[in-house]
Formats: sequence, structure tokens, C-alpha cells
Amino acid sequence: MANNAEIARRFIAPYKGALKQHDKLEEFKMKLEISSGIEERRALVAILNYFECISLLLEDDLIDEAILKKCFKTTFRTYYINLKEFIEDWQRGNDGANHRIFINFVALAKKME
Repeated sequence: MANNAEIARRFIAPYKGALKQHDKLEEFKMKLEISSGIEERRALVAILNYFECISLLLEDDLIDEAILKKCFKTTFRTYYINLKEFIEDWQRGNDGANHRIFINFVALAKKME
């Protein structure tokens, strides 16, 4: 997981605060789609899936919310703030069929504000 976090961090870094711009969001998505971006895509999806799973554990009362906040608040908020537009774009994809992608992570990240 640490390797995925480092790959994702390096990929996201040039886009921090820039994905609100349509052209930057499209560039970000295109870089993830090309074959040379497959490692970055896998890493980013692995991180977001991990956060989604943690969010589901909290929803099912299998982990303590206070401990989760102590451990992950900054990380969740940072990823959410930097990827908000990308996640929302992904949720709108596939004619709306993707609307539930990462919804638990998004809800928890918003709650941690």
C-alpha cells in the first residue's frame, strides 16, 4: 500500500488545486488512460478503494470513528480535496451508472471537515 500511496502522491502533485479547470481535469484523466499511466491508475484506484473499504467498515460499526479520524483525517481530506472534481466526473460517467463510486469515502471525507 505504501508503494501505491507514493505513486499516487507523485502523480497527483502537479494537479493539486488544478482539477477545477476543465482542461486540467481532462489532461489528468487522459494521463491515467494511456498505457504509460496504467501504474498510476492502478495505484490511485487502489488507494481510493482502500479508503472506500475503511469507510464501509465505519458505516457497519466495525471500527471506531474517533480512532479513524485520528489516523486518517488529514489523509482522507487531502485526497478528497485534491481529487474531488475527478471523483465527481467519474461518478457522472457511464451515463450515470457510476454514481455510487467512492460514495462512502466522499461522505466520510466531507464529514471530517
